[in-house]
Amino acid sequence: MLSNNSESHLTPTTKLLTNLSQLKSETPSKTPVVLLTTGSMNPIHKQHYNNFEIAKRELESRLSQVKVIAGFISPSQDCYVFGKLGKYAISIDKRIEMCKLAVSESDWIDVDLWESKSKKSGLKFIDYWEVLYRLSKFLNEHDEINCNIKVFYLCGSDHFMKTGISHTLLRHHGFIIVGRNEDDGWIRNIENDLNRIFDENAWKESVVVINGEDNNNISSTTIRKELIHNLSDWEDLCDPKVVEYIKKNKILTLG
Repeated sequence: MLSNNSESHLTPTTKLLTNLSQLKSETPSKTPVVLLTTGSMNPIHKQHYNNFEIAKRELESRLSQVKVIAGFISPSQDCYVFGKLGKYAISIDKRIEMCKLAVSESDWIDVDLWESKSKKSGLKFIDYWEVLYRLSKFLNEHDEINCNIKVFYLCGSDHFMKTGISHTLLRHHGFIIVGRNEDDGWIRNIENDLNRIFDENAWKESVVVINGEDNNNISSTTIRKELIHNLSDWEDLCDPKVVEYIKKNKILTLG
């Protein structure tokens, strides 16, 4: 019974339950789906949550039997981010707050804290697939949800090229791969790889490969460089509430 789970509060469900209730009353034949992404979010920028909107639209268009009812951003642990970025790393509490500000007006995207705030996070590095498994288990055993929910992992093409997809992961979860390159060649390469590894009919129900749009070349690296050098071009790349928070807390700035 997850109502008694001491760490259940780390995954907010208010938005999900509201949308699930609406789905059950309006289109009960559709399968509820949840999106999940992980990453440093150092800091979070517009494309992080724009990718959710792109993924939701494409997934519901290509798989007409599903409905996305929630999306979760899971900021990485301090041990990973500080190891990767050193003095340019932003502490987890500040990264969490910026993520919450960025999605505060969304009626379906929220911030999952299990990866960064669970007891396990203080003991070891947690890889993305562990976050995926845990969220899926949490949702499908949740007392108030009471139905099967498939979780799709949302990632960039660079992440997929590094990690790939195992048979075990694909058996129970889905993947949405969003690229930065306007050239569709990378999509064909990934689809050819998937055809060699999996049965074609199997992966096409669980893997969606798409190009990003417009400002898909935004990166946290660019924003950090702008902040470190006291430039202002980065402000258009973040949500206004995140911009205000960064300025107020003098994140990665000297003054």
